[in-house]
Amino acid sequence: MSIESDLIGALAADAAVNASVGAQVYALKSADGAGLPRIVFTRISAERPSRFEGGSALQKIRFQLDCYAADFDAARTLAEAVRGALDGYTGGALHGVTLINEQDGLGGETHIPRVILDFDIWANGDS
Repeated sequence: MSIESDLIGALAADAAVNASVGAQVYALKSADGAGLPRIVFTRISAERPSRFEGGSALQKIRFQLDCYAADFDAARTLAEAVRGALDGYTGGALHGVTLINEQDGLGGETHIPRVILDFDIWANGDS
C-alpha cells in the first residue's frame, strides 16, 4: 500500500471520522460536486534523511488536511475527530504521526469554513 492509502485507511478506520465524512476524503482537491463535510489532504513536503550507508526508505512527510464543513462548529468537530484518529497513530507504512499545527480559515471561492491540520508523518515507502 502507499503512504496515502495508509493515511486514508487510518481515517476510514476511525468511527467518528467515518461517520462524519464517509468516503469523502480526497487527495489535492475535492471531486466535482462533493458534499460537506469532507477532507482534502495535500503532501506539503518530504524529507529523506541520509545515512552513511546510503539512502533510506524512511521519510518524514508533512501533510496538510483541510476539514471542510457547512459551518465552523462542524468543521471544528471534524478536525477534532481527525486529530483524535491520527495524532500518535502508527500502522502500516506509517511509523508515527504528530500534529504540528492547526489553523482556522475559509476555503475556496465559496468561502467554505475549514480547519487546517498539519501533520508530520514518519513513514517507509517511496510514495
